[in-house]
Order: sequence, then structure tokens, then C-alpha cells
Amino acid sequence: KIEFLISQICEYIYPHILLYEIVLATYRKVTGKHLKGGIFILNKRIYEIYNTDNVYSNLLKEISNPPKKLYCIGNISLLNKNSIAIIGSRNSSEYGRKITKKITKELVENNIVIVSGMAKGIDSVAHETCIKNGGKTIAVLGSGLKHIY
Repeated sequence: KIEFLISQICEYIYPHILLYEIVLATYRKVTGKHLKGGIFILNKRIYEIYNTDNVYSNLLKEISNPPKKLYCIGNISLLNKNSIAIIGSRNSSEYGRKITKKITKELVENNIVIVSGMAKGIDSVAHETCIKNGGKTIAVLGSGLKHIY
């Protein structure tokens, strides 16, 4: 099956994940459809979610220029749960880290999903505190894989 072949190709090219989109585009060209439910790369399901899909974030749909698609790994139902973004400096102060931990813990206790970037500093503190306290978190790489900062 072509899905198995693509899965095998993606496992091989994982270190060069930029090729992932080329593989998906080829699949769409060959079959005339996109992979609903995603594909697996190294035992991780990668979902390709379009802004027209029901699981696409309702909050993202409200911004002036939402991304046409998202690539997601993990629990995609979190995209439409009550959430709040916590962002801050990469070079955070001790006070900034302390307050981020306090606020994040309180939000998690109230079943709020924490959304943040994947940068060091406040973003990392928010994710780590969320996970440590049993919460759910969404890590966003907003710049794409070509511009990791």
C-alpha cells in the first residue's frame, strides 16, 4: 500500500524532516487526496490538519491570516480545549521563572491547556511546569522548520 511506503520513506528521511511536505504533496498528486489521520514517523503519528478540517483550532480560525495547515503530533483534541498562551523572554530572570511556574500551576489546576513556543526561557518553564503538574500542553513552532530560532 502506498501509505506503508510513505511511512517507510518518512522514517528514512526523518533527519531531513523538510522533505516530509514533499512526500505528502507527492501522495496528494498520486492519489488526489490528503492523508486523513496522518502518517507515522518513528512511531509518532503526524497529522496534517487543514484550516477547513473540523479539528482545526477554532481560535486560529478567528485571526486575520490563519495558517492553511498545521502539522501536529499528539492529542489533536487539545486544539479546541480551553487554553492560554504563555510566552516570554529567552533570557528570563529568576523572578520571571518563579511567576511563570506559579501562574502555570494555577492554570493547570483549572484544566487550562498551556500553549507556548519551544524556546528556552519562559516558554520552556511553562511547558515543564505544566507537565510536572499533570497538565496538557501544546508546543508551537511558529516559524516553520526552515527558520528554527
